[in-house]
Amino acid sequence: MRDILQVAEAELRLAGLCPATIQADGRKHRCPVEGKPKGLDGEYRIYADERPTLVWRNYRTGQHGTKTLAQTEPQTNADPSGRAGEVWAKATPAAGSHPYLARKGIPAPPGLRVNGDRLVVPAYGRHGHLQTVQMIDGEGKKLFFKGAQVKESSFGLKGGDESSALYLTEGLATGVSVWLALERSAEVRVCFTAGNLAPVATVFHQKYPRRSIIICADNDRATSGNPGLSKALEAAKAVGGRVTLPTFADGIFGTDFNDLHLACGLETVRQQLSIFYDGAPEDNQGLRVLNLNEFIGWPIPPREHLLHPILPEQGLVLLYAPRGLGKTYVALAIGLAVAGGHHLFNWSGRAPHGILYIDGEMPARAMQERVRKLVKALGPSPEHLVNFSLITPDIQQGPMPNLATSEGQAAIEPYLKNTSLLIIDNIATLCRAGRENESESWLPVQGWLLDLRRRGISVLIVHHAGKNGDQRGTSAKEDIMDTVINLRRPKDYQAEEGARFEVHLTKARNLAGDGARPFEAQLSDDGESLLWLVKDLVDREMETVKTLSEQGLSVREIAEEAGLPKSTVHRIQQKLAAESGG
Repeated sequence: MRDILQVAEAELRLAGLCPATIQADGRKHRCPVEGKPKGLDGEYRIYADERPTLVWRNYRTGQHGTKTLAQTEPQTNADPSGRAGEVWAKATPAAGSHPYLARKGIPAPPGLRVNGDRLVVPAYGRHGHLQTVQMIDGEGKKLFFKGAQVKESSFGLKGGDESSALYLTEGLATGVSVWLALERSAEVRVCFTAGNLAPVATVFHQKYPRRSIIICADNDRATSGNPGLSKALEAAKAVGGRVTLPTFADGIFGTDFNDLHLACGLETVRQQLSIFYDGAPEDNQGLRVLNLNEFIGWPIPPREHLLHPILPEQGLVLLYAPRGLGKTYVALAIGLAVAGGHHLFNWSGRAPHGILYIDGEMPARAMQERVRKLVKALGPSPEHLVNFSLITPDIQQGPMPNLATSEGQAAIEPYLKNTSLLIIDNIATLCRAGRENESESWLPVQGWLLDLRRRGISVLIVHHAGKNGDQRGTSAKEDIMDTVINLRRPKDYQAEEGARFEVHLTKARNLAGDGARPFEAQLSDDGESLLWLVKDLVDREMETVKTLSEQGLSVREIAEEAGLPKSTVHRIQQKLAAESGG
């Protein structure tokens, strides 16, 4: 009987009921509820027969439920230090005015308490005992007591009866947003960590094998491997459950359903909770085929940008130029901009990301000097420099890997962890297979690049231009690219100007308008740092036409000298005349 009463007390506590004593006599008993301690808005009845059962109702929230009270095992691992119990006993019901709850846009759910300035979230174990507590301060910092038994423990937000679906989330705010979106009709369990999703799912699957379990994953899309999603998929696989994943429109940053709640409202959360993500098919299950209804509703996260607008997430980019034009400088600068979330040229970084730069030919001393000067000019913080990893030939004990082979691709695989952008500089030295002008020699690299994109890794490939100005070798290289960047020498280039070039996007998926306009860049070296000077190409053309016009050249002669169409020269002259009032 004592075990039955302990389980009943735990269930009533989860439901927000606060009886002073527990009576198992089959009669109705009224009691206070959390948030209204002086009233009698709770009701319960316990049948202590051969199948002990609890029936309860919370008139304040409108929730009710029925629970079979199985005999429990002794409380051996619950709160061994006793510290959690002491904190819980001294805590009082939480209010929605707590800074953390206010910032997350959620009310204080039943069962949540506050001790001092910290929220206290009870973590109940397999048998309903208080296992430990999680404490959350106003800034959102979360902690458990040292040695706390978190595995298999969870905090419950009660909904309908035991036949309804059970939703599991990582954090408290996510759980409350899901609970609110479901209009408090479904039970939600807060599991505290991604790694605890599977243990909690297993506990409840063993208790209620016929009950469907839905894992509400965190979408850690900016982290390599997306651990929130991968752990959710593991949990779902362990219990035959399903996974739902929040997705965000471009420009909206977030990872979980609470972020989606704050950005888009509960209706959007409700809609996305009905879309399920099942992950990649197992090897023995063949290809996944979706009809259009399924595909339209498939939770595909929008592609944001590592460097807007030229380098999208899961993007493949080709950068090519003649020898000696400065393409390695550009590739290094792109890597530093993405590593720190910084601005470069007319492009803007959105957030810091992990970079792996593979250099195939530069002497280590020359590479070190270039990086040092670029870092001094851009001024990234030390933690952002840690985001940028480099593999360069001179510091290796053997030859650089051949990325056109499976062995070479496998050699760098261990270093792709937490990498959002892989930079390969360049094809000629790092992808050594067959002849460049044969598309078949490109196929092993192409398959690998597509697999990296599928895994969420963007790739920037540096390549040489041929004698005709196009990228060298087979044009098949450009087929899978999202963006192709061509660096060209200006018509009036002088050798003493160093790295000065025009930047043209010869291919740019879903990019038009100002973002696709060419521009001119020049690298300025003051001996200590390298600075980029950027000028709109139209402005440069206007300067050239103005100078040549002042020298008395005709439209035809200016067009030949500047490499511009005569119509462009005439249009620029008209614009210059209008600006000067002539």
